[in-house]
Amino acid sequence: MKLFFLSIIFTLNLSAFAQLKPIYFRGETIVQDSTLATAYGVYGKLSGDGLYALKIFDLNNNLKATGTYKDEDLKIPHGAFVYYEDVDFFNVANNENFAIKGKNRFVSGKGTFADGQLTGRWVSFFPNGKIMNVTTYVRSVKHGFHGKYNRNGKIITSGAYYVGEKDGEWLSNNGKIKEMYVKGVKQEYSKNKKN
Repeated sequence: MKLFFLSIIFTLNLSAFAQLKPIYFRGETIVQDSTLATAYGVYGKLSGDGLYALKIFDLNNNLKATGTYKDEDLKIPHGAFVYYEDVDFFNVANNENFAIKGKNRFVSGKGTFADGQLTGRWVSFFPNGKIMNVTTYVRSVKHGFHGKYNRNGKIITSGAYYVGEKDGEWLSNNGKIKEMYVKGVKQEYSKNKKN
């Protein structure tokens, strides 16, 4: 295990970190006992930044996530986060059949935290790189545009949230169904014969 961590350390950009430390996870919980771990990470303080960078790997050494935190205990995410997934796992979970030539992993999501809160646009992706979902957040509350797309990039559902509640016009089923909301309360519903 020590040799493995040394190889990870050498592959990281050492000049950006003041000191690197290993960390173990069981699910999303940090554990001290590496034999209980379902994933592991390497983290360290970024030089001159005051932030702690973390890279999480599964037990097969596949990168699962990267991000930065304000604290050494890794409790306050702050900054950009990127998530990675296995194509086969995605296919089984979503009843899909994607294949990526020469790769089996892809960027599955991106978003930003500010002082531990989801903020701005959070985007999830299909294995082909097309957007699957977009949700906008303010202090971890859905607020602003939300869209769901099909594997070819065509929008399936779109609308907006206002402080966590659907608000305004929502279109679904490729624009065939239109619903109007005022602060989460459905006002009107119609089916469009034309798309």
